[in-house]
Amino acid sequence: EAFTQEFRLVSELDGALQYILGVYYEDIDSSTDAPEYTNGDLTTALNSGSFWVPLSDTNPLSYTQDWDRTLEQLAFYGELSYEINEQLELTVGARRFDYDRARNAVGYNFGSNLPGLKDQTDESDTIFKANLSYTPNDDTLLYAQWAEGFRLGSTNAPLPSVCDANNDGLLDGTS
Repeated sequence: EAFTQEFRLVSELDGALQYILGVYYEDIDSSTDAPEYTNGDLTTALNSGSFWVPLSDTNPLSYTQDWDRTLEQLAFYGELSYEINEQLELTVGARRFDYDRARNAVGYNFGSNLPGLKDQTDESDTIFKANLSYTPNDDTLLYAQWAEGFRLGSTNAPLPSVCDANNDGLLDGTS
C-alpha cells in the first residue's frame, strides 16, 4: 500500500522575483516474500548456468526472506529566483524533510529461522541549493550550481549461514 501526495505553488509574478513552494508526503507499507534456490554447489551452478533449481527436501540451500517495510516521509520545500538583469538570475532554495522507516526481514530454511534483519531509521534535516545563471544570448546558458541532496538508503539482507559453511566471511565457492 502506498500513498504519495505533493502540492506545489509556482508563481507567475510581474517583476524580478519568482517562487516555488511545496509540500511532499508519502506513506508506504509493504510486505514481500522472496524465495531463493541454489543447487548447493555455487561454483558449478554459476559455471553451468543452472543456478536456480526447484525447492525440494534434497536442496539444503533453499532459502526464503519475508520482508515487512514501512516508510513515512514529510517534506516542505521552497525556492526563490531573482532576475538581477535580463541576463543574470540568482536562485536559492531549501528542503526540510522528516522520515521514519522500519524494515524487518526474517529468513527461513525449511521452517527454521535464520538470522534476520531489523532496522529502524528516522532522520530530519534541511538541505540547500544555490544557482547563478547567465544567458548572454538566446542560444547560450551558462550556470553554476551548488546543491545538497539525499537518498533514502538501505541495508543489505544478510546471507543465510549455509552460504558460508566454513565461516571465513566469504560466500562459499568464491574468493
